[in-house]
Amino acid sequence: MPRCYTVAEANATLPLVRRIVEDVVAAYARWRRLVDEFEVASVRNRADRPDPRAAALQREAQAVAREIDSFALELRALDVELRAFDVGLVEFSGIIGGRPGRLAWRLGEPGVQPARDRGRHAA
Repeated sequence: MPRCYTVAEANATLPLVRRIVEDVVAAYARWRRLVDEFEVASVRNRADRPDPRAAALQREAQAVAREIDSFALELRALDVELRAFDVGLVEFSGIIGGRPGRLAWRLGEPGVQPARDRGRHAA
């Protein structure tokens, strides 16, 4: 059963969550660049003349994807769900006004807030 955070408890975990999410966002940007480069290189790839760069880019992209997965596992171990790799959006199962709910935080924001309020307060 996932942990239910109060707003104060979720905010107290933000220093650790922030470090992990910063790593996710940086790795995702690297992965996206590698995938884009791989797609270009694979167009030039032919069965009779394979492009070694395409294979290398594919291996690099797969390694970065595994790195991102490990960061997501670190967050899951904290009962934090990664929702958007590119902007660093996470959600916590929470207690809001004594009732179960979702708390959201996005990289760059000062603290968590109820997930339903995301549209009004998104950075």
